[in-house]
Amino acid sequence: MLTKFPIKSDRGVYRVTIRRSLNIIFNYVYVIKVYQESGSKFPLLRFKKIYHDVVSVIDWRDDLINLAKKSVIEAELYLDREYRKSTPNLQAIEAFRNWDGDMTKEKR
Repeated sequence: MLTKFPIKSDRGVYRVTIRRSLNIIFNYVYVIKVYQESGSKFPLLRFKKIYHDVVSVIDWRDDLINLAKKSVIEAELYLDREYRKSTPNLQAIEAFRNWDGDMTKEKR
């Protein structure tokens, strides 16, 4: 297993692990996990896994650096999507609060 820490981006610091494994049909694959520091001082809880991927060894055999970079970028995109899902749309909330509840004015 290969581990690289720190991997720095403009959004934070990450740890990436890459492990070669056999899949169910006996092809070699890389299992990539991206972790982000959680802020905990307890060693077992220091990192939180934020991304997991499985790719073919044939596609990424000689390019593990770019595989790690791609995985960190995809992890950041995943975090962005999750943040947008969890953040409420403030304009929609305000419009709902200002609505008088009368549906007779609208066409169906």
